[in-house]
Amino acid sequence: MIQSIIKRDGRVVLYEQNKIASAILRALEVSGDGDAADAARVANDVQRELEGQFTDRSPNIEAIQDTVERQLMNHGFSA
Repeated sequence: MIQSIIKRDGRVVLYEQNKIASAILRALEVSGDGDAADAARVANDVQRELEGQFTDRSPNIEAIQDTVERQLMNHGFSA
């Protein structure tokens, strides 16, 4: 399970899936493509993918953003 992430400035902070879901929801609302349930599904898949890739280290923000974009496309949304 992911416990922390690495920010752009190198700080290590706690991982919060709800922040990812909120960012996804904002993007979906701007595009008019989805709702909170869609954002939660995408965020869950983002977390699953990150957990598979980062078993022994914390992901950085760029890796999280790339994963979000990939999962949005996997779910049929524009990234």
